[in-house]
Formats: sequence, C-alpha cells, structure tokens
Amino acid sequence: MLAVDRGLGGGPADGRLGPDDLVADLGDAQGLKFAPLGVQGNVRVLVLRARGVDS
Repeated sequence: MLAVDRGLGGGPADGRLGPDDLVADLGDAQGLKFAPLGVQGNVRVLVLRARGVDS
C-alpha cells in the first residue's frame, strides 16, 4: 500500500510510483513495515483504481 508519495530523491510528491515512495508492506515474517519501495527488494506491484474515478 502506498503510504507517502515522494518525488525523486525525497522531493515533493510527483504522482508516480518510484523507489523513494514510502509503502506499507506485509510480505514477510517481520510483519507490517513502512519503508521506501526501493529498499523492499523484489516486489510485485498491483495497481488498483476505484471505478468511476477519472485519472
């Protein structure tokens, strides 16, 4: 789950999923953790968008 949108190098939000974005991850035995996407290792990203919401 995306928690904080960060621009490249920790700059202002840029609306794109990137290595500096803070994500919540429940993918291992450590439980829920918040870390930048770039340090999560190999990940699979599933993008979901609510119906009726324009992009």
